[in-house]
Amino acid sequence: MPNVSRIPLEDTVATVLKRCLGGAPTADIGLDTDLEAMGLGSLMFATFLLDLERTLKVTFPSKVINRETFRSLRTTAAAANALLDTARYKGRVI
Repeated sequence: MPNVSRIPLEDTVATVLKRCLGGAPTADIGLDTDLEAMGLGSLMFATFLLDLERTLKVTFPSKVINRETFRSLRTTAAAANALLDTARYKGRVI
C-alpha cells in the first residue's frame, strides 16, 4: 500500500472513489465535481467511506459525515486532511 502521507489527498480520494465506482475514469472527476452526480448513491457512499477510512487509517466522526463534507474530491480531501492533522498532533503514528 502506498504511503498516503506522500500522495496528495485528492489523488488518494480519487483512487478510492474509482474503486467504488467500478473503475470509472477519475480523469473526468474534477476537484469540484459533485460526487453524487458521478453516481455516488447512499449504498456506494457507505462503501466509499469505509474504503477511504481503511486506506487513510482514520475514522470520520459522525458529525462530519454529511453531504457538504463529501460533496467533491476537494471537500472530502480537506476533511481527511483535518483528521490526519489531528492524529499527527495527538502523536498517533500514521
